[in-house]
Amino acid sequence: MPDGHPQTQVTWVHADGDHLLINTEVHRQKFENVVERDPRVPLTIWDEDYPYSFVEVRG
Repeated sequence: MPDGHPQTQVTWVHADGDHLLINTEVHRQKFENVVERDPRVPLTIWDEDYPYSFVEVRG
């Protein structure tokens, strides 16, 4: 967030084989936090059918 606290939310993600593409719009707080403040982003992806099965990506 603007004061440095982490932000978390559900969002759409696309993987193209080499990159994870995270959906956002330029007028949203998430865009400002990631693009203009700090590009490090954690991402957790889970399987709806098996909620204890997940993968986490940090970068």
